[in-house]
Amino acid sequence: MSLPIRYAIVAAATLGLALLVVLIGSVDLLHESPSGVVAILRYVGLSAGIALGVGLAGVVGGLRTLPRLSHKIAMVYAIGSIAAILTVIYTPLLMFKDQGDLRLLVLLLVCFLVVSLGIGTMLALGVAARIRALQAAVRGVADRHFDTRVKLDSGDELSDLAEGFNSMAEELGTAFERMESMERGRRMLIAAISHDLRTPLASIRAMLEAIEDRVVQDDETIREYHAAMGRQVRRLNRLIDDLFEVTRLESGTLEVRRQPIDLVELVAETADGLRLEAEQKQVEIALSHQGGSCRADVDPDQIQRVVANILQNSVRYTPPGGRIEARVECGDSDITIEVVDSGPGISPGERSEVFKPFYRGEKERSSLHGGGAGLGLAIAKRIVEAHGGRIWVDSKSGTGGHVAFALPLEEVVPSLPG
Repeated sequence: MSLPIRYAIVAAATLGLALLVVLIGSVDLLHESPSGVVAILRYVGLSAGIALGVGLAGVVGGLRTLPRLSHKIAMVYAIGSIAAILTVIYTPLLMFKDQGDLRLLVLLLVCFLVVSLGIGTMLALGVAARIRALQAAVRGVADRHFDTRVKLDSGDELSDLAEGFNSMAEELGTAFERMESMERGRRMLIAAISHDLRTPLASIRAMLEAIEDRVVQDDETIREYHAAMGRQVRRLNRLIDDLFEVTRLESGTLEVRRQPIDLVELVAETADGLRLEAEQKQVEIALSHQGGSCRADVDPDQIQRVVANILQNSVRYTPPGGRIEARVECGDSDITIEVVDSGPGISPGERSEVFKPFYRGEKERSSLHGGGAGLGLAIAKRIVEAHGGRIWVDSKSGTGGHVAFALPLEEVVPSLPG
């Protein structure tokens, strides 16, 4: 049942109760004749009906127009009081000329006391209904229904409270989603770390036990085991460094120390550092440059890490006899660095996944090429975004890898993703 209908029911009940009070008073106190009782009822009914009608209109309209709850309560009781005062003023002049005027005045005041109480009840119903709506919404949020919203058009403190509640519910929903996402990430992180630490540690342990138990005794095999253990230790060291870097990036504590740097020289230096590893796999690394000056204010260590991570992925997945080309293109507003290889490429379904931590792609590809921890591109993405740039994948499965990122020439200091 809507509030206006409930208001009308209260108004009708109040009028009926007021007329009953007047009827009993007219008969028992005034000892009026039947015709006098009818006249009194007609007059009081008209006066009270007008007052209740004005009060009903005031409540319905005032709840939406008056800005403060105190104004609404004052308006309601003012209507009843003004109606009583006017009735007291003109009733004795028009209807009564004898000693019964005083008793009639008392009856009228009692009548309009009932009228005022009825109008106040209507206001209380509206306020209570709005408070119950807020209570129901609070219970909904307590049950994790963060899409719960309260719509109040009263325009007063309760309406402000509802708007504040809606904002709070939205923020709580966002915070809860973020918390759940962080919890899922934490579980994935623990699982991934456990796997990536267990594999090299198990390999090192097996080789150490083989040497200690003299399962292998010839010097050449022992040297091979030592070399393999060294590679596994370096792999663990890289994993720990990557985990530390991811932690800094996720927590927003990475400090970007900018300085003018020639990005062509930076890319060339990074490629030279990986050339020996690429030659061991019979993979060629080439560098090309387009445009004018390629100097920009960046953190050279961090951007070098981005380039190294992308190039290492290409070296890892490019088959023997393949080719990797690092391209630097200098534009008017930004500098674009691309790494294109002749490897297996990245399928369209993986493009949105490759920048997520611990994503390794297809199991066959990771196992065949000794895939890393799946942190390289995730770290690269966060570093590029910390510089105000963007990074993307533009390759298709079977057509070679193509990873690129662009850095603005003007210094941009965005907030790190949390």
